[in-house]
Amino acid sequence: LRLKQEYFYSASAIRDIFKRYINRYGSIEGIDERIKIFSNDIHPTIALVEFIRILNIRFSIDIKEAIFITRRIFEHIAFSITSDSLESYPVDMIKRVNPEILETIISIQSILQEEDPKTFLIKNGYAYFKNINLALSNNYIYLSKILKEEKSARRKLSFTNLGTDRLMYLEKNNTRLMDVFRRYEIFDKKSYDISKIASLRNCSNFIDDLEEAKYHNKLELIDLAKEKINPYSLFDVQLSIIHESKRQILNALAIAYKYYYFKENTNIRITPKTYVFSGKANEGYFMAKETIKFILALKHMIDKDKIIREKIKIVFIEDLDVYRSKIILKATDIYNNLTLANLDNQDFHMLNSALNMTNILTTRGGIYENTGRNKSFYAIGDSYREIVDDKESASYDANNFYYANDMVRYTIENLIRESYDIFPYDFKVMYDQIMMYNDSFRIFKDLEDLLVNREEIELDYLEKNKWVKNEIDNILWANNFKLDNKIIRNGINDWNKN
Repeated sequence: LRLKQEYFYSASAIRDIFKRYINRYGSIEGIDERIKIFSNDIHPTIALVEFIRILNIRFSIDIKEAIFITRRIFEHIAFSITSDSLESYPVDMIKRVNPEILETIISIQSILQEEDPKTFLIKNGYAYFKNINLALSNNYIYLSKILKEEKSARRKLSFTNLGTDRLMYLEKNNTRLMDVFRRYEIFDKKSYDISKIASLRNCSNFIDDLEEAKYHNKLELIDLAKEKINPYSLFDVQLSIIHESKRQILNALAIAYKYYYFKENTNIRITPKTYVFSGKANEGYFMAKETIKFILALKHMIDKDKIIREKIKIVFIEDLDVYRSKIILKATDIYNNLTLANLDNQDFHMLNSALNMTNILTTRGGIYENTGRNKSFYAIGDSYREIVDDKESASYDANNFYYANDMVRYTIENLIRESYDIFPYDFKVMYDQIMMYNDSFRIFKDLEDLLVNREEIELDYLEKNKWVKNEIDNILWANNFKLDNKIIRNGINDWNKN
């Protein structure tokens, strides 16, 4: 079904492009000089094959020339980078969808192997979509400079950071924040210059107005969640697909440690926190299901404790969509990007949260590394190179680390011992999975670093001026990513001049 959907939408779009072009110019002459097609993510890969097939079958252009034209027209932006996200399909399945598509892939491969015998689009009975994009696109574009520099390929690799239409985003979504901007003449109907906000860092009235707007946005999220939540608590948000690489498990383990530590030390001061989780998951993904079960069981355990539930709250927003994500992001105090640096391409929620005046906790990869390491961010974990070196040297042993780290062992042992009526989840299942693969997503390794950063975050949250000044720095950082400027100033072929 997935392959049929991908073929239907890709083929329809390509045929529509040809129809519009011919209606305007009368023939396909000069098509590679007049249009540019961006293939976003792995899913529309068949569009490149369909483009070549139409050039060959309908317009009698030989495959070699069709490949040359296609490479001038198509750019591929790689959103998916984990191995389970890079699609491959059995050739007999492609043949059932459309035999001509399979025949075209085989013909393309024959031509490409004349250039380089090591090139393959089909191998061991499977068609590899990443290889099709690499072979037939002008550029294979990553959203992380680190990934681009560390990857090797026979064809050209590039990188870019995609932005957003900041004015449209805030005007349609965070109206309270825009009202504050209008009052302080950051925005009017004729101009919009977010850089003016820098001069208001020390304006107490401006800071108070921003906090007031955030408070009312939190009330909107509370209404969406339909739960009793302290609107003055620190709203700590992780908004992403439910996946081991996004490390919701790490986030939940940090909450579990906080719960057990507070339970044994009830007299310590703690900043009230509301942890918000939301995201979609593949229904057949075992660890995604286990992650959701773990988070909900942790929520159940905390909600049953009359003392701790006043200080710690977990909210899980189901059925995430654009509407819900907008409500969540504008109510966020701190946004979490916990994806490992070697798997972090670009987290668009991180960018949008900054536009909503939010603080950010992130790993040391992706857009964080691309932009000179914004000093107002809270950063955890190792760099890309450190992680890769660890993997190559096999120096990280999860079992030894587990028994040497008191925080990790304390948290895991408490979860495994917990009675089912209080904590309705068998955490041994998740523990065994983590250990089986030597903690491949470094959940145990980064737990202490996350907890130390959160201690700092909780203290900073109590200092209103410092907290808001960081938010101001973050929105100025996010202002660098202007979608219109990316298209108009840099041009469609100039991706390396970021």
